[in-house]
Amino acid sequence: MQGWRPVTDEVHRHGGTIFLQLWHVGRMAHSSILANGQAPVGVTEQRAKGSSVFSHGPDGRLGYMPTETPRPLSTDEVSAIVGTFAKAAANARKVGFDGVELHAANGYLFEQFMNSVLNTRTDSYGGGRMEDRTRFLMEVLENTVVKGQMPTLRQTLIPGEQIPLRRRSFLRQLN
Repeated sequence: MQGWRPVTDEVHRHGGTIFLQLWHVGRMAHSSILANGQAPVGVTEQRAKGSSVFSHGPDGRLGYMPTETPRPLSTDEVSAIVGTFAKAAANARKVGFDGVELHAANGYLFEQFMNSVLNTRTDSYGGGRMEDRTRFLMEVLENTVVKGQMPTLRQTLIPGEQIPLRRRSFLRQLN
């Protein structure tokens, strides 16, 4: 983690601003790159048919492989991932990043939850209502911005389009 400090210090020395992008690929991972060969996790067990992910092939070489069937995250696991994002934001702040950007596009985990077709869950993160589909993202936002882990945050919902969020404006949006 401390390896980032010289990078952020140098950016600041030159008058720059630096953000760290945080993301979780969810079902777009592959067992060949996960600990103990475990299955990727996702909002449901629906595989991303027709998609490829960067992984180790049968010969051990890196390349693109078809996606695998993910293991659906339990409600408790989703809450734990919220905490992991908050810790990552706090760590980014400790090593000098000016803010974080949450990657919520390209079929990664945030988008998997927000996708009304894919998200067929029946818990509080379920796909029936927009409020439930966005709950995971909103909890991460609340735990990173509102609770002060990182005062400045951007979220990417559409590739190439960042939405800057400042702590005060986000608090107003919540009220």
